[in-house]
Amino acid sequence: MERRRARDRKRDEERRRAAGAVERDVYEANSLTKQKPWEALGMSRAKLQIGQTINQ
Repeated sequence: MERRRARDRKRDEERRRAAGAVERDVYEANSLTKQKPWEALGMSRAKLQIGQTINQ
């Protein structure tokens, strides 16, 4: 039963990767929350998001 679950989990993971899904740690490393561009600009996160919606 455990081997079957592991096999199914591995197969599902390979299917997700083939569909373009990214591993969680890679996704989080590239996320804006981790990069915090608002700090480099000297503003709050909310002000950065408001500015992005206005510019669109």
